[in-house]
Amino acid sequence: MRVALYLLVLSASIFACNLEQEIELNLPEYEEKIIVEAYLEANQPYQLLLTRSSAYFAAFPTDIQETFNQILVNDAEVYITHRGNTVRLNNTPGVNPLTGKLFNYAVAETVVFDTIEPYHLEIMLADGSTIESSTRFLPTVPLDSIVVEFEDNGNSATDSARLLTYFSDRPGEANFYRRILSVYQDGRLN
Repeated sequence: MRVALYLLVLSASIFACNLEQEIELNLPEYEEKIIVEAYLEANQPYQLLLTRSSAYFAAFPTDIQETFNQILVNDAEVYITHRGNTVRLNNTPGVNPLTGKLFNYAVAETVVFDTIEPYHLEIMLADGSTIESSTRFLPTVPLDSIVVEFEDNGNSATDSARLLTYFSDRPGEANFYRRILSVYQDGRLN
């Protein structure tokens, strides 16, 4: 009884307080940044999205073309080098039909799956600055088994399932894994 009375008094005092207070933030001047988003996917074309960041409180354009003109960086030179072969990505805006990801630099040449040699990205911006990065594919982790467990609550509309994936991890190594489940129907990602 005493605990219930204590909770009642505490709740009443919280709701009786005026918890609304206007504050003023002195934010530093916003500095625009270049954002690079690229995914190397084996046997898929090289595609990259190069955009500009914008301030959180900046006015958002109402015209879609104006939005793209403000956000997309279309005057850069983009190169990816792998095994001594350099590929120049062309400024060709589009949407990947399999993944739905936007890109504004691409080339038809496809990415080779290679866990040994790195891929080097070099972007030369119109102002003379460069962005560089390197990466490589990690070796494939073989799955030991996949188990599907269903929960049957008697209503097929609310039944659920979970997918358990088992694999052998290398002891002593800091490894990170990401599992992506995709639904394909008629050869298309849904």
